Amino acid sequence: MNIDCIERISCFDNADAAFSLRNGGESSGNYASLNLGDHVGDDPKIVEKNRLKFEQAFGHRCVFMHQLHGTKATLIRKIPDFSPECDAIVTDVKGLGLAVMTADCLPLLLQTGDGKVCAAVHCGWKGLARGIVRNTVSLIRKLSTSSLEVYTGPCIGPLSFEVGPEVRDEFVHAFGSDANSAFKISRADRLLCSLPELTSLALMQSGVEIAKIVHSGCDTFKEKERFFSYRRHAVTGRMVTVISLR
Repeated sequence: MNIDCIERISCFDNADAAFSLRNGGESSGNYASLNLGDHVGDDPKIVEKNRLKFEQAFGHRCVFMHQLHGTKATLIRKIPDFSPECDAIVTDVKGLGLAVMTADCLPLLLQTGDGKVCAAVHCGWKGLARGIVRNTVSLIRKLSTSSLEVYTGPCIGPLSFEVGPEVRDEFVHAFGSDANSAFKISRADRLLCSLPELTSLALMQSGVEIAKIVHSGCDTFKEKERFFSYRRHAVTGRMVTVISLR
């Protein structure tokens, strides 16, 4: 196991979880070195090697999505022949890793308190505002009515994510005035946006009972030695955050 490429997440009672770091892989240049994204211009064969290295370190084979910044959640029960086109994957199968790729967006991991279901969700601001969390929770509820254990992974931090007022307006339209607290004035016509706070709000408004929620506290934009960041370099690699039922 290459311990330099992975950081374990220990907050789930009945699931293994982790996120990758940018070190420990074979990619070079802007993708150095553990790039796990196969859609960013890196050599596909090297990405495949990097993914295998990560899976070996994690201990489970993983399902990787073809993410679209959309609102579709998909139920997965085996490794598919092709990456599903969606922004959330849900399973009730033990030992199957669910992976979400990010390089500033927020990776959200969910597990039901009864240990029967887990999910990995890609929370960019567009998907968050338009219902990806609600749709994922709705799919989970078809499989289990238990409360949720929640982890929000490494993402661009609330002091680094600068947006225009139109982003706040879309969240206020979606979630009401409660969304205003996730935005702080940065400078003229610019606001600082907290993806973890907006994700928590989306979960609360989905109506599900939250047993516990843990935030990584990582800032992908500022922690350049540990993470890729699209805001820092538009051509860059991707990390993954994964969960697998025990």
